[in-house]
Amino acid sequence: MNLLLIILIGIGVAMDASAVAVTDGMVERQIKWQKALFIALTFSMFQGVMPVIGYYFGCIFTGFIHDIAHYLSFVLLSFLGGRLIYQALTEKETSPHAQKIETKTILLQGFATSIDALLVGLTFALSKVKIYRASLIIVLITFVLSFISVYLGCLCGWFLKDKAKVLGGLILLAIAIRVLIEGLK
Repeated sequence: MNLLLIILIGIGVAMDASAVAVTDGMVERQIKWQKALFIALTFSMFQGVMPVIGYYFGCIFTGFIHDIAHYLSFVLLSFLGGRLIYQALTEKETSPHAQKIETKTILLQGFATSIDALLVGLTFALSKVKIYRASLIIVLITFVLSFISVYLGCLCGWFLKDKAKVLGGLILLAIAIRVLIEGLK
């Protein structure tokens, strides 16, 4: 898997965290930069650790599933992309009243948005990706996108929230199709 694909996967999995960061910005509206930094660090650390866990779990089973690796990657990435799009189209709107986001809520959000990254780590094992480099790329992309997204949420989050998830889902679906085509060659 080349660097461009890893960057695109990073953007794809970061869209979920970014969509939540947009929502956090909408909820807390006048968020301070320290809290935006905490949100971005939390989301990026979870997004970076989960692929490593998925990768090592995947390495244990790689010998068993080598012949079907591209099919499995296609199914996993398609599922993740489809789920992001489905969530974007079926989510209820958030409350218009400003609130404070608690630390425990941010930690739970970080974990919840990183489940996709765990499955991506499994596909990285199947593709024999250098996991620490890929994980670092995902961390950096998630950090930047989440930090910016908090402030976008403060400014115009009502418009961007669902579109960020749809974009992330479409990117993951496009990558899934490419992995399948490359596997069939």
